[in-house]
Amino acid sequence: MTPLLSQHLTSLPQREAEMSKLTAENEERCRMLEEHAEGVNRLLDWIEGPGEKWLLTLHEIGENKDEARQLVKEHQQLALKSKEIVSQADELAELASRLMAAVPAHSITLEKAREQVRGLARQYANRVERQTGMARQSEEFHTRLSDLTRKTDVLLESLCTDLMMNDLAAVESEKSNLEEKVSAMEKMYESMTTCASSFIDDLSAEEMNVHGKRVVRDYMAGIVHVREQLSAARERRKRCLELVDVRRLKLQQFTQLFTCENDAQQAIKWLEELHETLLKDYNQLGGADEELRHLRDDRMKLEETARSTYEYGRQLCQVALVLRRSLRMDVKNQIGLNEKLEQTWGRLCRALSENEAKLNVTEAFNTTVVEVNHRIEELGHKIQEVRESQLSPEAVCAHERRHLNNDIQELRHIADMLIAQVNANHK
Repeated sequence: MTPLLSQHLTSLPQREAEMSKLTAENEERCRMLEEHAEGVNRLLDWIEGPGEKWLLTLHEIGENKDEARQLVKEHQQLALKSKEIVSQADELAELASRLMAAVPAHSITLEKAREQVRGLARQYANRVERQTGMARQSEEFHTRLSDLTRKTDVLLESLCTDLMMNDLAAVESEKSNLEEKVSAMEKMYESMTTCASSFIDDLSAEEMNVHGKRVVRDYMAGIVHVREQLSAARERRKRCLELVDVRRLKLQQFTQLFTCENDAQQAIKWLEELHETLLKDYNQLGGADEELRHLRDDRMKLEETARSTYEYGRQLCQVALVLRRSLRMDVKNQIGLNEKLEQTWGRLCRALSENEAKLNVTEAFNTTVVEVNHRIEELGHKIQEVRESQLSPEAVCAHERRHLNNDIQELRHIADMLIAQVNANHK
Protein backbone atom coordinates (compact mmCIF):
# COMPACT_ATOMS: atom_id res chain seq x y z
CA MET A 1 0.00 0.00 0.00
CA THR A 2 1.44 3.25 -1.05
CA PRO A 3 1.88 6.10 1.35
CA LEU A 4 -0.65 8.24 -0.49
CA LEU A 5 -3.32 5.57 -0.27
CA SER A 6 -2.50 5.06 3.33
CA GLN A 7 -2.92 8.81 3.96
CA HIS A 8 -6.30 8.78 2.26
CA LEU A 9 -7.48 5.87 4.26
CA THR A 10 -6.29 7.53 7.44
CA SER A 11 -8.23 10.79 6.72
CA LEU A 12 -11.39 9.02 5.63
CA PRO A 13 -12.99 8.87 9.12
CA GLN A 14 -12.34 12.57 9.59
CA ARG A 15 -13.96 13.36 6.27
CA GLU A 16 -16.89 11.19 7.08
CA ALA A 17 -17.28 13.05 10.38
CA GLU A 18 -17.11 16.42 8.59
CA MET A 19 -19.67 15.25 6.04
CA SER A 20 -21.94 14.00 8.79
CA LYS A 21 -21.63 17.32 10.62
CA LEU A 22 -22.33 19.28 7.45
CA THR A 23 -25.28 17.06 6.66
CA ALA A 24 -26.60 17.49 10.19
CA GLU A 25 -26.20 21.27 9.94
CA ASN A 26 -28.02 21.33 6.63
CA GLU A 27 -30.77 19.18 8.04
CA GLU A 28 -31.05 21.50 11.08
CA ARG A 29 -31.28 24.55 8.84
CA CYS A 30 -33.90 22.84 6.72
CA ARG A 31 -35.81 21.90 9.82
CA MET A 32 -35.68 25.48 11.10
CA LEU A 33 -36.78 26.78 7.71
CA GLU A 34 -39.66 24.34 7.70
CA GLU A 35 -40.50 25.20 11.31
CA HIS A 36 -40.42 28.92 10.50
CA ALA A 37 -42.59 28.44 7.41
CA GLU A 38 -45.06 26.33 9.36
CA GLY A 39 -45.15 28.92 12.17
CA VAL A 40 -45.75 31.73 9.71
CA ASN A 41 -48.48 29.82 7.91
CA ARG A 42 -50.10 28.77 11.14
CA LEU A 43 -50.07 32.33 12.47
CA LEU A 44 -51.37 33.83 9.24
CA ASP A 45 -54.05 31.17 8.99
CA TRP A 46 -55.27 31.99 12.50
CA ILE A 47 -55.27 35.74 11.89
CA GLU A 48 -57.12 35.46 8.58
CA GLY A 49 -59.38 32.67 9.78
CA PRO A 50 -60.49 32.20 13.40
CA GLY A 51 -58.98 35.53 14.48
CA GLU A 52 -60.84 37.53 11.84
CA LYS A 53 -64.04 35.63 12.53
CA TRP A 54 -63.73 36.19 16.29
CA LEU A 55 -63.17 39.87 15.74
CA LEU A 56 -66.06 40.21 13.31
CA THR A 57 -68.50 38.42 15.59
CA LEU A 58 -67.96 41.04 18.31
CA HIS A 59 -69.51 43.84 16.29
CA GLU A 60 -72.53 44.42 18.57
CA ILE A 61 -72.60 47.31 21.01
CA GLY A 62 -75.24 45.95 23.39
CA GLU A 63 -78.61 47.49 24.22
CA ASN A 64 -77.92 48.35 27.85
CA LYS A 65 -75.15 48.80 30.37
CA ASP A 66 -74.96 45.12 31.35
CA GLU A 67 -74.71 43.86 27.77
CA ALA A 68 -72.06 46.46 26.98
CA ARG A 69 -70.08 45.42 30.05
CA GLN A 70 -70.19 41.78 28.91
CA LEU A 71 -68.92 42.84 25.47
CA VAL A 72 -66.00 44.59 27.14
CA LYS A 73 -65.10 41.36 28.95
CA GLU A 74 -65.23 39.38 25.70
CA HIS A 75 -63.06 41.96 23.96
CA GLN A 76 -60.58 41.77 26.82
CA GLN A 77 -60.25 38.02 26.19
CA LEU A 78 -59.64 38.70 22.49
CA ALA A 79 -57.11 41.38 23.42
CA LEU A 80 -55.15 38.83 25.47
CA LYS A 81 -55.13 36.51 22.48
CA SER A 82 -53.95 39.29 20.17
CA LYS A 83 -51.01 39.93 22.52
CA GLU A 84 -50.06 36.25 22.21
CA ILE A 85 -50.23 36.62 18.43
CA VAL A 86 -47.93 39.64 18.51
CA SER A 87 -45.53 37.75 20.80
CA GLN A 88 -45.51 34.75 18.42
CA ALA A 89 -44.91 37.10 15.48
CA ASP A 90 -41.92 38.62 17.29
CA GLU A 91 -40.50 35.13 17.96
CA LEU A 92 -40.91 34.18 14.30
CA ALA A 93 -39.26 37.47 13.25
CA GLU A 94 -36.30 36.73 15.54
CA LEU A 95 -36.04 33.22 14.08
CA ALA A 96 -36.14 34.68 10.56
CA SER A 97 -33.27 37.01 11.43
CA ARG A 98 -31.14 34.08 12.60
CA LEU A 99 -32.01 32.07 9.50
CA MET A 100 -31.13 34.99 7.24
CA ALA A 101 -27.67 35.01 8.77
CA ALA A 102 -27.35 31.21 8.57
CA VAL A 103 -28.90 30.74 5.13
CA PRO A 104 -28.22 33.89 3.07
CA ALA A 105 -29.76 32.25 0.01
CA HIS A 106 -33.20 32.48 1.65
CA SER A 107 -32.72 36.03 3.00
CA ILE A 108 -35.17 37.69 0.62
CA THR A 109 -37.93 35.17 1.31
CA LEU A 110 -37.27 35.21 5.04
CA GLU A 111 -37.23 39.03 5.22
CA LYS A 112 -40.52 39.24 3.31
CA ALA A 113 -42.12 36.66 5.59
CA ARG A 114 -40.74 38.43 8.67
CA GLU A 115 -42.18 41.81 7.70
CA GLN A 116 -45.47 40.28 6.61
CA VAL A 117 -46.13 38.34 9.80
CA ARG A 118 -45.00 41.19 12.04
CA GLY A 119 -47.11 43.75 10.13
CA LEU A 120 -50.24 41.62 10.03
CA ALA A 121 -49.97 40.70 13.71
CA ARG A 122 -49.61 44.33 14.74
CA GLN A 123 -52.41 45.42 12.43
CA TYR A 124 -54.70 42.77 13.86
CA ALA A 125 -53.77 43.80 17.42
CA ASN A 126 -54.52 47.42 16.55
CA ARG A 127 -57.94 46.46 15.20
CA VAL A 128 -58.65 44.49 18.36
CA GLU A 129 -57.54 47.44 20.46
CA ARG A 130 -59.75 49.81 18.48
CA GLN A 131 -62.78 47.54 18.74
CA THR A 132 -62.13 47.02 22.46
CA GLY A 133 -62.14 50.78 22.80
CA MET A 134 -65.50 50.92 21.04
CA ALA A 135 -66.88 48.33 23.47
CA ARG A 136 -65.67 50.44 26.36
CA GLN A 137 -67.22 53.47 24.68
CA SER A 138 -70.50 51.60 24.47
CA GLU A 139 -70.30 50.78 28.17
CA GLU A 140 -69.53 54.43 28.94
CA PHE A 141 -72.44 55.66 26.82
CA HIS A 142 -74.92 53.23 28.37
CA THR A 143 -73.63 54.03 31.87
CA ARG A 144 -74.14 57.75 31.34
CA LEU A 145 -77.52 57.08 29.77
CA SER A 146 -78.51 54.93 32.75
CA ASP A 147 -77.37 57.61 35.20
CA LEU A 148 -79.32 60.27 33.30
CA THR A 149 -82.42 58.07 33.22
CA ARG A 150 -82.20 57.51 36.96
CA LYS A 151 -81.68 61.23 37.56
CA THR A 152 -84.67 62.21 35.38
CA ASP A 153 -86.83 59.54 37.04
CA VAL A 154 -86.13 61.03 40.46
CA LEU A 155 -86.72 64.55 39.16
CA LEU A 156 -89.96 63.60 37.40
CA GLU A 157 -91.22 61.86 40.53
CA SER A 158 -90.53 64.93 42.65
CA LEU A 159 -92.10 67.25 40.06
CA CYS A 160 -95.26 65.13 39.90
CA THR A 161 -95.63 65.22 43.70
CA ASP A 162 -98.00 67.80 45.11
CA LEU A 163 -96.11 70.73 46.59
CA MET A 164 -97.12 72.50 49.81
CA MET A 165 -95.16 75.37 51.33
CA ASN A 166 -95.57 77.09 54.70
CA ASP A 167 -93.40 80.20 54.43
CA LEU A 168 -90.95 82.12 52.25
CA ALA A 169 -87.92 80.33 53.72
CA ALA A 170 -89.33 76.96 52.62
CA VAL A 171 -90.06 78.37 49.15
CA GLU A 172 -86.52 79.70 48.72
CA SER A 173 -85.07 76.38 49.88
CA GLU A 174 -87.24 74.49 47.40
CA LYS A 175 -86.21 76.88 44.61
CA SER A 176 -82.54 76.30 45.38
CA ASN A 177 -82.97 72.51 45.47
CA LEU A 178 -84.89 72.55 42.20
CA GLU A 179 -82.25 74.59 40.37
CA GLU A 180 -79.50 72.30 41.69
CA LYS A 181 -81.36 69.24 40.36
CA VAL A 182 -81.95 70.89 36.99
CA SER A 183 -78.29 71.94 36.74
CA ALA A 184 -77.12 68.41 37.56
CA MET A 185 -79.50 66.93 34.97
CA GLU A 186 -78.33 69.36 32.29
CA LYS A 187 -74.67 68.53 32.94
CA MET A 188 -75.39 64.80 32.73
CA TYR A 189 -77.44 65.29 29.55
CA GLU A 190 -74.68 67.31 27.90
CA SER A 191 -72.08 64.72 28.90
CA MET A 192 -74.22 61.88 27.54
CA THR A 193 -74.92 63.60 24.21
CA THR A 194 -71.21 64.38 23.72
CA CYS A 195 -70.34 60.75 24.41
CA ALA A 196 -73.11 59.56 22.05
CA SER A 197 -71.96 61.85 19.23
CA SER A 198 -68.39 60.60 19.47
CA PHE A 199 -69.62 57.00 19.67
CA ILE A 200 -71.75 57.37 16.54
CA ASP A 201 -68.79 58.83 14.66
CA ASP A 202 -66.65 55.83 15.63
CA LEU A 203 -69.39 53.38 14.66
CA SER A 204 -69.67 55.09 11.27
CA ALA A 205 -65.91 55.05 10.56
CA GLU A 206 -64.50 52.66 7.95
CA GLU A 207 -62.16 49.84 8.94
CA MET A 208 -59.54 47.91 6.98
CA ASN A 209 -58.75 44.19 7.36
CA VAL A 210 -55.31 42.63 7.51
CA HIS A 211 -54.99 42.88 3.70
CA GLY A 212 -55.83 46.61 3.67
CA LYS A 213 -59.28 46.08 2.22
CA ARG A 214 -62.38 47.88 3.52
CA VAL A 215 -64.33 45.79 6.02
CA VAL A 216 -68.10 46.00 5.78
CA ARG A 217 -69.28 46.18 9.39
CA ASP A 218 -72.97 45.97 10.13
CA TYR A 219 -73.05 48.67 12.83
CA MET A 220 -76.15 50.37 11.45
CA ALA A 221 -78.33 48.67 14.04
CA GLY A 222 -76.06 50.00 16.76
CA ILE A 223 -76.15 53.51 15.30
CA VAL A 224 -79.95 53.37 15.14
CA HIS A 225 -80.04 52.15 18.74
CA VAL A 226 -77.86 55.01 19.98
CA ARG A 227 -79.96 57.56 18.08
CA GLU A 228 -83.17 56.10 19.48
CA GLN A 229 -81.77 56.31 23.00
CA LEU A 230 -80.72 59.89 22.34
CA SER A 231 -84.21 60.75 21.10
CA ALA A 232 -85.83 59.13 24.14
CA ALA A 233 -83.44 60.97 26.47
CA ARG A 234 -84.19 64.24 24.66
CA GLU A 235 -87.93 63.72 25.16
CA ARG A 236 -87.46 62.88 28.86
CA ARG A 237 -85.37 66.01 29.31
CA LYS A 238 -88.00 68.09 27.50
CA ARG A 239 -90.74 66.67 29.74
CA CYS A 240 -88.65 67.42 32.82
CA LEU A 241 -88.02 71.00 31.73
CA GLU A 242 -91.73 71.52 31.02
CA LEU A 243 -92.63 70.31 34.51
CA VAL A 244 -89.78 72.39 35.96
CA ASP A 245 -91.33 75.49 34.37
CA VAL A 246 -94.67 74.55 35.94
CA ARG A 247 -92.97 74.04 39.31
CA ARG A 248 -91.16 77.37 39.00
CA LEU A 249 -94.48 79.08 38.29
CA LYS A 250 -96.04 77.44 41.33
CA LEU A 251 -93.11 78.43 43.52
CA GLN A 252 -93.47 81.96 42.21
CA GLN A 253 -97.13 81.89 43.22
CA PHE A 254 -96.12 80.73 46.70
CA THR A 255 -93.62 83.59 46.84
CA GLN A 256 -96.32 86.06 45.82
CA LEU A 257 -98.76 84.57 48.34
CA PHE A 258 -96.45 84.76 51.35
CA THR A 259 -95.16 88.17 50.26
CA CYS A 260 -98.73 89.48 50.03
CA GLU A 261 -99.64 88.03 53.43
CA ASN A 262 -96.47 89.41 55.04
CA ASP A 263 -97.12 92.82 53.49
CA ALA A 264 -100.75 92.64 54.64
CA GLN A 265 -99.53 91.92 58.17
CA GLN A 266 -97.24 94.94 57.85
CA ALA A 267 -100.17 97.09 56.67
CA ILE A 268 -102.15 96.03 59.76
CA LYS A 269 -99.16 96.90 61.93
CA TRP A 270 -98.93 100.35 60.28
CA LEU A 271 -102.65 100.94 60.91
CA GLU A 272 -102.17 99.98 64.56
CA GLU A 273 -99.22 102.41 64.80
CA LEU A 274 -101.31 105.17 63.21
CA HIS A 275 -104.04 104.44 65.72
CA GLU A 276 -101.58 104.76 68.59
CA THR A 277 -100.21 107.97 67.09
CA LEU A 278 -103.72 109.39 66.77
CA LEU A 279 -104.50 108.63 70.40
CA LYS A 280 -101.15 109.87 71.68
CA ASP A 281 -100.29 112.89 69.56
CA TYR A 282 -103.68 114.13 68.35
CA ASN A 283 -105.57 114.10 71.64
CA GLN A 284 -104.99 117.74 72.54
CA LEU A 285 -108.05 119.94 72.89
CA GLY A 286 -106.39 122.89 71.28
CA GLY A 287 -106.79 126.56 72.10
CA ALA A 288 -106.85 129.17 69.42
CA ASP A 289 -108.50 128.74 66.05
CA GLU A 290 -105.07 128.55 64.35
CA GLU A 291 -104.05 125.65 66.57
CA LEU A 292 -107.32 123.87 65.87
CA ARG A 293 -106.79 124.31 62.14
CA HIS A 294 -103.31 122.80 62.36
CA LEU A 295 -104.65 119.88 64.41
CA ARG A 296 -107.38 119.24 61.85
CA ASP A 297 -104.95 119.45 58.90
CA ASP A 298 -102.54 116.99 60.56
CA ARG A 299 -105.40 114.69 61.44
CA MET A 300 -106.62 114.74 57.82
CA LYS A 301 -103.12 113.83 56.57
CA LEU A 302 -103.02 110.94 59.02
CA GLU A 303 -106.46 109.83 57.83
CA GLU A 304 -105.31 109.92 54.17
CA THR A 305 -102.25 107.85 55.04
CA ALA A 306 -104.37 105.40 57.00
CA ARG A 307 -106.92 105.08 54.18
CA SER A 308 -104.25 104.41 51.53
CA THR A 309 -102.62 101.87 53.89
CA TYR A 310 -105.97 100.16 54.41
CA GLU A 311 -106.66 100.04 50.65
CA TYR A 312 -103.19 98.60 50.09
CA GLY A 313 -103.75 95.94 52.74
CA ARG A 314 -107.21 95.13 51.37
CA GLN A 315 -105.82 94.60 47.87
CA LEU A 316 -103.08 92.38 49.26
CA CYS A 317 -105.67 90.27 51.10
CA GLN A 318 -107.72 89.91 47.92
CA VAL A 319 -104.69 88.81 45.88
CA ALA A 320 -103.61 86.41 48.65
CA LEU A 321 -107.09 84.87 48.74
CA VAL A 322 -107.03 84.31 44.96
CA LEU A 323 -103.56 82.75 45.18
CA ARG A 324 -104.58 80.43 48.03
CA ARG A 325 -107.55 79.20 46.02
CA SER A 326 -105.37 78.79 42.91
CA LEU A 327 -102.86 76.77 44.96
CA ARG A 328 -105.69 74.78 46.58
CA MET A 329 -104.67 75.88 50.04
CA ASP A 330 -106.83 76.41 53.11
CA VAL A 331 -108.28 79.95 53.00
CA LYS A 332 -109.19 80.05 56.70
CA ASN A 333 -106.01 81.86 57.72
CA GLN A 334 -106.41 84.35 54.91
CA ILE A 335 -110.01 85.09 55.88
CA GLY A 336 -108.81 85.61 59.46
CA LEU A 337 -106.13 88.03 58.23
CA ASN A 338 -108.71 89.99 56.26
CA GLU A 339 -110.99 90.16 59.31
CA LYS A 340 -108.09 91.45 61.41
CA LEU A 341 -107.44 94.15 58.81
CA GLU A 342 -111.10 95.20 58.85
CA GLN A 343 -111.22 95.24 62.65
CA THR A 344 -108.06 97.36 62.86
CA TRP A 345 -109.40 99.73 60.24
CA GLY A 346 -112.74 99.92 62.04
CA ARG A 347 -111.07 100.88 65.34
CA LEU A 348 -109.02 103.52 63.58
CA CYS A 349 -112.10 104.92 61.81
CA ARG A 350 -113.93 105.20 65.13
CA ALA A 351 -110.93 106.94 66.66
CA LEU A 352 -110.80 109.33 63.70
CA SER A 353 -114.52 110.08 64.10
CA GLU A 354 -114.06 110.69 67.81
CA ASN A 355 -111.13 112.96 67.12
CA GLU A 356 -113.18 114.89 64.55
CA ALA A 357 -116.05 115.18 67.03
CA LYS A 358 -113.65 116.43 69.71
CA LEU A 359 -112.26 119.05 67.35
CA ASN A 360 -115.81 120.11 66.44
CA VAL A 361 -116.80 120.40 70.12
CA THR A 362 -113.63 122.35 70.87
CA GLU A 363 -114.32 124.61 67.94
CA ALA A 364 -117.91 125.10 69.10
CA PHE A 365 -116.67 125.84 72.61
CA ASN A 366 -114.26 128.46 71.32
CA THR A 367 -116.98 130.01 69.15
CA THR A 368 -119.40 130.14 72.07
CA VAL A 369 -116.77 131.70 74.31
CA VAL A 370 -116.24 134.39 71.68
CA GLU A 371 -119.99 134.99 71.46
CA VAL A 372 -120.37 135.14 75.25
CA ASN A 373 -117.49 137.58 75.51
CA HIS A 374 -119.05 139.64 72.74
CA ARG A 375 -122.43 139.71 74.48
CA ILE A 376 -120.78 140.64 77.76
CA GLU A 377 -119.10 143.53 76.01
CA GLU A 378 -122.42 144.58 74.45
CA LEU A 379 -124.13 144.28 77.80
CA GLY A 380 -121.46 146.47 79.35
CA HIS A 381 -122.00 149.10 76.70
CA LYS A 382 -125.74 149.07 77.27
CA ILE A 383 -125.31 149.34 81.04
CA GLN A 384 -123.12 152.35 80.45
CA GLU A 385 -125.79 153.83 78.18
CA VAL A 386 -128.52 153.18 80.79
CA ARG A 387 -126.48 154.88 83.43
CA GLU A 388 -125.98 157.87 81.25
CA SER A 389 -129.70 158.02 80.24
CA GLN A 390 -130.90 157.32 83.78
CA LEU A 391 -133.30 154.62 82.45
CA SER A 392 -134.25 151.45 84.36
CA PRO A 393 -131.45 148.79 83.89
CA GLU A 394 -133.82 145.88 84.31
CA ALA A 395 -136.07 147.05 81.48
CA VAL A 396 -133.24 147.85 79.10
CA CYS A 397 -131.00 144.79 79.80
CA ALA A 398 -133.65 142.05 80.27
CA HIS A 399 -133.36 140.91 76.67
CA GLU A 400 -129.57 140.91 76.69
CA ARG A 401 -129.52 139.11 80.01
CA ARG A 402 -131.65 136.29 78.59
CA HIS A 403 -129.38 135.89 75.53
CA LEU A 404 -126.30 135.96 77.69
CA ASN A 405 -127.76 133.41 80.05
CA ASN A 406 -128.56 131.09 77.12
CA ASP A 407 -125.06 131.46 75.74
CA ILE A 408 -123.56 130.69 79.13
CA GLN A 409 -125.74 127.61 79.46
CA GLU A 410 -124.64 126.43 76.02
CA LEU A 411 -121.01 127.12 76.92
CA ARG A 412 -121.40 125.12 80.13
CA HIS A 413 -122.94 122.26 78.15
CA ILE A 414 -120.08 122.23 75.63
CA ALA A 415 -117.57 122.44 78.46
CA ASP A 416 -119.20 119.42 80.09
CA MET A 417 -118.87 117.53 76.80
CA LEU A 418 -115.20 118.39 76.55
CA ILE A 419 -114.59 117.39 80.16
CA ALA A 420 -116.37 114.09 79.52
CA GLN A 421 -114.17 113.39 76.45
CA VAL A 422 -111.01 114.24 78.37
CA ASN A 423 -112.04 111.93 81.20
CA ALA A 424 -112.89 109.18 78.72
CA ASN A 425 -109.46 109.49 77.05
CA HIS A 426 -107.66 109.23 80.37
CA LYS A 427 -109.50 106.12 81.52
